[in-house]
Amino acid sequence: MISSSITAYCINETFRADNAKVIPKYSVLILTKNEAANLEYLLPEIHRVMSGDGHDYELIVVDASSTDGTFQVAESFGARTFQQVGPGYGSAFKEGISYCQGEWIIAMDADHSHPPQFLRAMISNSEGTDVLVASRYAPGGDAKMERYRSVLSRILSILFG
Repeated sequence: MISSSITAYCINETFRADNAKVIPKYSVLILTKNEAANLEYLLPEIHRVMSGDGHDYELIVVDASSTDGTFQVAESFGARTFQQVGPGYGSAFKEGISYCQGEWIIAMDADHSHPPQFLRAMISNSEGTDVLVASRYAPGGDAKMERYRSVLSRILSILFG
């Protein structure tokens, strides 16, 4: 049961009735580059899962100068949006983490390789842990991607992982 003074869906800065700032338990971090169409599906699904389960959370989107309206779509769904400053994935990820206010940070891809329903399993398995990693290469892991991407991903993991 969610207290009526706390909003489960933290949009930008959310406040209780007594004007105290609510710090979300979870920050859902999504890095984007031309993902407007994917966000149209993904963000409402994240909201459905997280708010349906009664979680306090915020959506953080770090965008790499998309030209398809990704930034505006993310804002329209209540995400805190930021333009990526540094070059590359590593910079975007570090920047994103710095914007997150939640106790837990959940990083997701925007390309449907992580179904939002998986958030439930992540959260339920987080008790007593400091870090929880979902790997497509762990037993039972899977990723919906074309074969060439899967092979390339495995090669890169071997070389740099």
